[in-house]
Amino acid sequence: MSSSPVKPKSEPAKTRKIVGPALAPEISDTEFDLSQSTILPTAERLALPPSKRQVVQLDATARELFRQRLRLCCLIAILPFSFFFASGLTNFIELYGSNTIGMTGVGLCAFTIMGLLGVAMWLSRKTTPTEGTLRVLEIAVFGVMALFFAYWQFAVLTADPLRGFEGDRHERTFVLAATVTAHFNWFVLIVFHGVLVPNSAARGLGVAAGMCVAAIVIDAIAVWLHEPTARAASIVFAVCATMLAAAAGLSIFGTAKTAALRREVESAREAVRQLGQYRLRRKLGSGGMGEVYLAEHQLLKRPCALKRIHAKYLNNPEQVARFQREVQATAQLRHPNTVEIYDYGVAEDGTFF
Repeated sequence: MSSSPVKPKSEPAKTRKIVGPALAPEISDTEFDLSQSTILPTAERLALPPSKRQVVQLDATARELFRQRLRLCCLIAILPFSFFFASGLTNFIELYGSNTIGMTGVGLCAFTIMGLLGVAMWLSRKTTPTEGTLRVLEIAVFGVMALFFAYWQFAVLTADPLRGFEGDRHERTFVLAATVTAHFNWFVLIVFHGVLVPNSAARGLGVAAGMCVAAIVIDAIAVWLHEPTARAASIVFAVCATMLAAAAGLSIFGTAKTAALRREVESAREAVRQLGQYRLRRKLGSGGMGEVYLAEHQLLKRPCALKRIHAKYLNNPEQVARFQREVQATAQLRHPNTVEIYDYGVAEDGTFF
């Protein structure tokens, strides 16, 4: 009798080990493979907890917000600098004109406008830059604006009183107007930085203090070099102390509130990643009722697929009961081609998984 040929057993599907920037440390610890069909783009991976990943101050969402705010800051700043430039060219307002700030000031203003416009256009791209790139742009944007304000402050405080401001009384009025205008620029710049730029409280304090010190030093130099300003030194330093203290206080408060809100968001995201004894690693897919994640048991260090019900169904008894029936029915299956249920539970926030 001729025997029928024996069909060779089909080889198991090849698997591919997941190795990525965020997952590499955990994968090497657990040594498990996932089929190639579960590979998803890096953008869909959930970040590891701070103890397991490289410490980064800003996550992707915060970096995108940083990009949008920095771009908005550049676009807003272009408007007043365009006014300064037009006034410098036309002497429309003599205190702001080229007779006071000179053509050097006009050129510096034009350079600032071009720099702000270039940064705003570059930040209009769809891709989000790295945090390091954003920090460099932050320094460039606020640095060039601070440079112009420093030059403009020194120019107006050392300018001779305009016609009609002769005499001690009118001279002091002129110095007061120049001082208020110059320090108002610093006030806006310091508050803008504190409110729009996400920073730690210490870094925000350092930036605000640096700008305040720069303004005070320029005041001191102007008082030392220019007699009309020296005769009104009390006015200069009173205005300086008042406006800079208010600006620094608002800036530090804004920075601290922004940092606190960012920590609350991070805490909420961290809570979402934890379901009972399982930590979610990255999203594998979703359907009409729930979402499936690559997860890991915290104590056993065992990888698994975790399905959780959509949050919108938590208050729907019918959908919750359907989810429970699905779990119970799947748990009865015993076949190599079906999934095996290891666990079922409810998280602290009421999420069924």
